[in-house]
Amino acid sequence: FMKSFLNHFLSTDLSHSFIVIFFCSLAFTRFFWTCLNYLGEQYTMFSRRSQLFFISNIGIAIFIRGMACQT
Repeated sequence: FMKSFLNHFLSTDLSHSFIVIFFCSLAFTRFFWTCLNYLGEQYTMFSRRSQLFFISNIGIAIFIRGMACQT
């Protein structure tokens, strides 16, 4: 499933800009996680929130791509 999804994904015109957005959100999320790691004891309190943040990032990116496809 993932392979066909990626093939469809890479064949479209907007895939490059979407991949940039996606990797930026990944990098930002990773940075966010690193900051949380430095917080130490408060990390466990925030870890659930950052997971939601990561999932919502992917959702937003897919939503942007869907909107771009419609126009």
